[in-house]
This record gives sequence, structure tokens and C-alpha cells, in this order.
Amino acid sequence: GGTNSQELAGDFMVYAGTTFDIETVKVSVDSSVTTTFDVILWSSNNNVPDAVLYTISSITSTSPVLSSGAYYMHTLDISSENISFAPVTDTRYWVQVTTTGATAWERRSNTLALGVDDVYRQNSGVWNTIYTDPANNEYNLVYEVIGDCTGCMPPTNLTSTQTSTDVTLGWTGTGSTFDVEWGLNGF
Repeated sequence: GGTNSQELAGDFMVYAGTTFDIETVKVSVDSSVTTTFDVILWSSNNNVPDAVLYTISSITSTSPVLSSGAYYMHTLDISSENISFAPVTDTRYWVQVTTTGATAWERRSNTLALGVDDVYRQNSGVWNTIYTDPANNEYNLVYEVIGDCTGCMPPTNLTSTQTSTDVTLGWTGTGSTFDVEWGLNGF
């Protein structure tokens, strides 16, 4: 806001030997009404956005859902763009979402899940980690990059805890969505 044009970007990883086809981007902003967004996908250099790879303009969000406090998660369907990443080495990419329909983006405390804080820049200047800006330790934007991953690593460290009425399953994995199948032994 104000006299500065601020841009924000969040990172995501695509691992060597996998193919990631992006279908949807979700972003949490302070607007509860359907609005139009632009999605920009960047390459990475020294853990900041480097070159624009794709720009998808004028995507209308669908059914904003309350995320937290005054923030609403907007779903942006970009599947018709057929965007696919298949790096030969583990590669970091950046997603930037812009709109004139919101004035604030939801941020959360740093989890250091990927070891890099999200970034911002003003007036198309130098990218800086969000860590250098706020005093309230909220370094990561709330967003999701969703799609199909071919060749992604299966979960490891499978565990189960059974009580007389419940079973709790656990695992370690790089994804956030898993298909769980169950049945009789050897099904």
C-alpha cells in the first residue's frame, strides 16, 4: 500500500526425477468476495525469485473460505495452462500472486520446512526475506501450490497404533496429500 508497490512470493520445491503438473494455487488474503488474481511463477537464484517462467492473468477465484481471523483462502484453477516442472536436480521455484481485490496477505510463523523464508520487494527492487521486515516473527505466506506429482517419493517410517476402537496411522513424507487404502491382509 501507500506509495510503494509491494510484491510477495513464496517458494516450493520440485525434486529431481519427478514431474509436477500444477493444477491449482490457493492464497489467503483479507477479501471474502470472489476476486481476480494474476499468478506468476519464477525460477530461483540464491534463494530468491530470478526469472519469470509463467504469467497467468485474470484468474477468478472460486468460493473463498475462511482461513484464519479476517483472511480467506481463494482457489485459483490454472489447470488449463498445462504448467509442468520436471527438473534434473532438486529445484526451488517461486509463486507470486497479485490482485487489486485485497489489501493484506495472511502470514504465519516460520516453520523452516524448506529452510527459506518467503520474500518481498518494493517498487520492483531487490527481493528480501520477509524475516527482515516484520517484528512479529511471521515469515511465511499462507498459500498452496497443488497438482499431480509423478515419481514423487513414497512415505517412509510407517507406524500404526491400535486401541480397541481406533487405529492411528503415521508416516513421514514430502507431500501433503496421501491416498490411504485398507482392507483384509494381502488385499
